[in-house]
Amino acid sequence: IWQRWGGRNNNQYLEKILLNWSSFGNEASIASKAMDTPSVLRPFICTFTLTATTNQQQQPLKSTMITKIANFISVLGHPLLTVSLFSILSLFNFESIGKASLISAIIIGVVIIPTTIKMYRGKKSGVYTNFDVSDKVERQSWYKYVLTLLFAVTLILFLTDQSLTLRLSVLFFFLLLLTSQIVNNFIKSSLHVSFNVFISFLILPMNLIIGALLFVFVLIIAWARLTLKRHTLKEIIVGAFIGLFWGFGSLFTISGYAQKMLRSTVYHYSIPVELKDGIGIGNLSEEKMDSFKIMELTTLILKDSYPNIHSLLIVRNNKLVYENYFAGTDEISGQKLGYIKHTMDDLHDVRSISKSVTSACVGIAIKQGLIKNIDEPIFQYFKNYETYFDTTKKKITIRHLLTMTSGLEWNEDISYRDPRNSELQMDVSSDPVKYILSRNSTHQPGSHWNYNGGETQLLAEIIKAVCGENVALFAEKNLFKPMGIEKYEWLPLKKNTPAAASGLRLRPRDLLKIGLLYVEDGNWKNTSIIQSDWAKQSLITQVLRPQSKNNGGYGYQFWTYTDTLNSQPFHITEAKGNGGQRLFFCKQQNLLVLFTAGNYNQWNIENDTHKALTNYILKSIVE
Repeated sequence: IWQRWGGRNNNQYLEKILLNWSSFGNEASIASKAMDTPSVLRPFICTFTLTATTNQQQQPLKSTMITKIANFISVLGHPLLTVSLFSILSLFNFESIGKASLISAIIIGVVIIPTTIKMYRGKKSGVYTNFDVSDKVERQSWYKYVLTLLFAVTLILFLTDQSLTLRLSVLFFFLLLLTSQIVNNFIKSSLHVSFNVFISFLILPMNLIIGALLFVFVLIIAWARLTLKRHTLKEIIVGAFIGLFWGFGSLFTISGYAQKMLRSTVYHYSIPVELKDGIGIGNLSEEKMDSFKIMELTTLILKDSYPNIHSLLIVRNNKLVYENYFAGTDEISGQKLGYIKHTMDDLHDVRSISKSVTSACVGIAIKQGLIKNIDEPIFQYFKNYETYFDTTKKKITIRHLLTMTSGLEWNEDISYRDPRNSELQMDVSSDPVKYILSRNSTHQPGSHWNYNGGETQLLAEIIKAVCGENVALFAEKNLFKPMGIEKYEWLPLKKNTPAAASGLRLRPRDLLKIGLLYVEDGNWKNTSIIQSDWAKQSLITQVLRPQSKNNGGYGYQFWTYTDTLNSQPFHITEAKGNGGQRLFFCKQQNLLVLFTAGNYNQWNIENDTHKALTNYILKSIVE
């Protein structure tokens, strides 16, 4: 209504209003925002201090003694642990509190302490951002089997025991557990969908009501047992304290999920932070991009309509006009990390974008005269593997490796979890180079394109042959350091052999710098890193990809194709990696877009990062 009434000139006022009465933050930020809010709304705004969320997603609470105690209780009081402990209590028919407590303590020690140590170490190294021990335990399949067994034992007791008190208590506990788990799972399933803040206020009274009902019921049970002389008053008091401990632990757990993982879908645009990293800063409107279209996309990412995106950076006219980071599940080379609140300082798997960086290293080696030209046969660099070079393979050149047209037999069209996958077989082989070169030739070199990570690994071996250093060290000295990229990881394929095809980890801004290097035709801040012609040739079609849509081709380890929107063709080049890692180039619109995401090995996502580009970012450009 505001937009249609006042036109897009009112965007700034609209964003200010949205910021004032639709965003929730910590007390300090709310207080500052409330000063600009109409006086009639100030009391309403200032009451929202319970949920510690900021504009697009919640930030971790400050670590205090209270939060540490709450986290500790949360770990011990996880609903699943409560189930197992209750089942053990049922085994003893509530008659031996001492024995039951001892066994419970043993279970806590066996299950929780090792995981706690592991998680705590992970937290120190920056792998985990929260003390999510209970979540980690819950994901262990063996633990679920144990719980299933304990559930079965409890159910048998319920069906066979003739004690009315035990039957009623088990029944009531199952109802309590069911309710808490429904609430718990509802919170979990709502992490990436629109989640009304009302729910976070509803959880507390809901649990208090359930707790009150349970307390009344326990009092009745206690009275009945005292009357029947089944327990002494001392046993009842000890049991009550134990029950309160686990009960409050469960309450902290449920509220803890809301605190740690709930994120608001409200977003207002703000100009990216200017750092001393060589990246220029601008804003959407000045660079003729529709901020409402980008805000709409951001909201959809927060709702997970575009699932598990971790960062989005947009450059227009060589200026960073949008930058945002999102929470989501992540991995390091297949090792699950859990739910991470990503920031600009976090390293992220770039997966097969590593291929494009390896290609840049080849370009640098050519510029330095270490490699004469890309039409050199690769045979001269692999004399130790002469046995595997027949007449056809001796025709393979560096160009063929760069364009993935070596003609070697290779299959990466199947899952990377499938043992038949060629890259997986290369990864586990004792000698990756031998594995690659021993493949049969299925086509003449240069005649057929086939996606082949092994060819990238051969490029890395050529770099090592000409300079004596592996590709990671070469990149550090000749690419990363000159561009101010100080933090990176290049995971190994074997000892002293980086995984050239997929092992690189970079911060999003640093990956964006590599994109800007190509936008600037090989120059970074008036310093030539790679030759201008190399940068241009890398991003254009060198070979066509068979059976591809949109005139799909391939450059020097970059993908090329044409998207058509409203009858207008957009020529796109991209570096892309498994999971939704994308670096999109659209030179005709002076546009560079970076996505990182966590959708590894999920190939059928409808709303992927490419859809986000075509449906929103390209359409946001105002001519």
